[in-house]
Amino acid sequence: MSAFPKNERFPFVGLLAMALQKRVNLQAVYDHDDFIGLIFWTYAEKIIYIGYLAVEPVWRGKGYGSQTLNLMKKHHPNQEIVLDIEPVIKTAKNYSQRINRLLFYKHNGFKLTQDNLVDEGGRYAILSSDKHFKKRNLSQLLKRMSFNCYKFKIVSR
Repeated sequence: MSAFPKNERFPFVGLLAMALQKRVNLQAVYDHDDFIGLIFWTYAEKIIYIGYLAVEPVWRGKGYGSQTLNLMKKHHPNQEIVLDIEPVIKTAKNYSQRINRLLFYKHNGFKLTQDNLVDEGGRYAILSSDKHFKKRNLSQLLKRMSFNCYKFKIVSR
């Protein structure tokens, strides 16, 4: 989880509690016996939301993140996959990390939408695997995933 700033992290116990629900998943990613990272995701009929895709620092840049996303697309070909990232702002302290993250997702077929997710942690750019992002689907999914406790808005950029 070190890939995420502290203010962007759900408490791990919260992730575990949410993952007890149907359609909410917290999965470890392994290559044989090596722990590579984790992915936290939830889904509904037409949409998948990836809350976290975190690869351990020693394994970054070796294709594991791309392989994980490709498996998601392969196993869920008719669902829009949505995620959010810190927006690319030149004055941000971690500007280069933000650029790299955006390029990684673009390289993996995601497109920036015209919308942002705003919560107590900040404002995040929404990316989608589908060119027709449906914010209503995402909003319903996030509410269900969080037991309607997650306070957020989806707003135009």
